[in-house]
Amino acid sequence: MPGTGDAAAIGEASSIFLDRILADPMLRPHWVVLDEARVRRSARSFVIQGIGGPDIELGDLETRRAIGLDDASYDRLEELLAQSLRDAGVSDGMVELAVRRVEELRAHLVLG
Repeated sequence: MPGTGDAAAIGEASSIFLDRILADPMLRPHWVVLDEARVRRSARSFVIQGIGGPDIELGDLETRRAIGLDDASYDRLEELLAQSLRDAGVSDGMVELAVRRVEELRAHLVLG
């Protein structure tokens, strides 16, 4: 579970992460199909899942799968997540945990 400093940085990390997704030419097309509120929830849920929060519900997984990520896009998503967490002040150990946890979701989120 995140420490006090990590927990305080989650909201900031989510915002940074979302901004980077929407600015990234590889990732933006996957998210513009959703309304902004849904995109924000999705980004926050992904960050929270990564740092040890509750598992993403199946419905959320289906939504993400519907946006059509491939392996290259998912790799980029993981990179942006790690950068966003670090820039928000999350500890290195929590960043490493987050990347490992979201890697476990790859099979559910990447179109095969």
